[in-house]
Amino acid sequence: MLLSINSFAQSENSKTPHPKFGPFEGLVYDLPELEITKGKLKSIGIQEYYSDTIYSYPKIGTITLQKLDIPESNTKEDKFPGIDKTIKFAMILESEMEILIDGCYEFTLKSDDGSRLWIDEVQLINNDGGHKMRTKKDSTSFYKGTYTAKVWYFQGMPDRFGIKLDAKLIGKVEACPNNFEKNEKIITLQKFYFDTDAFKINNEAQKEIEEAAIIIKKSNPRQIEIIGHTDNQGSDEYNKNLSMKRAEAVKQSLMVLLDNKKIRYIIKGLGSTQPIASNENNEGKSKNRRVELKFY
Repeated sequence: MLLSINSFAQSENSKTPHPKFGPFEGLVYDLPELEITKGKLKSIGIQEYYSDTIYSYPKIGTITLQKLDIPESNTKEDKFPGIDKTIKFAMILESEMEILIDGCYEFTLKSDDGSRLWIDEVQLINNDGGHKMRTKKDSTSFYKGTYTAKVWYFQGMPDRFGIKLDAKLIGKVEACPNNFEKNEKIITLQKFYFDTDAFKINNEAQKEIEEAAIIIKKSNPRQIEIIGHTDNQGSDEYNKNLSMKRAEAVKQSLMVLLDNKKIRYIIKGLGSTQPIASNENNEGKSKNRRVELKFY
């Protein structure tokens, strides 16, 4: 899903770097009546808890919500926006969440009936089941980057519906009770050593980029961070600019090789601030003139 950069903060306080979400898009499903057995008792009901069986139900259509902020409403007076039904429907929505700074974030999911929230396929909040408007919260640390958000919501029987998702920054990473781990992978291009004062990609380096692209493509990443480095020759400002040019050169090559517009690219130039070898000899300086790839 390719989202506009004009995404919004679900929280209304725009001065604080709260998480930003793109539109929530997905499919709406009909909830057929089911025979439910509990012990010796049998009754007629609907699916009130998320499971993969939802994908086999009849599809009503698609839906796009700019944000999840549907107030509690009476089914006899209103309809859920974009749906020509008042009861017995469910939806699976997906969006992209951007975390602007490392920190501890509080997520609040309020709904009537059930709902769940996943970030990168990890369940963060379970507010499932048939119930009145109910609120569940969770606080988890996130690091700067983009993540995939998925929400399940269903509306069962009369007489009310509604769902609201809010997310906000509440503190530093170390203050959070839970940590969210990105499955980040790192490739250091071993043969990718630039000559002094150079940022053009030679044939040997291009081959290594092509090998890295094969590995990256198998991981189907959402984000690639490309970090350029230099040795300690030159001023700090010069080295930072040179390392940015090296990162940009690799980015342009990867974009062609991967050919995936959904990937978000971030380039950084760290100059000579993070050497991996001694700058006292030519061999060490050559190793420090490198580019690293971090992707998840």
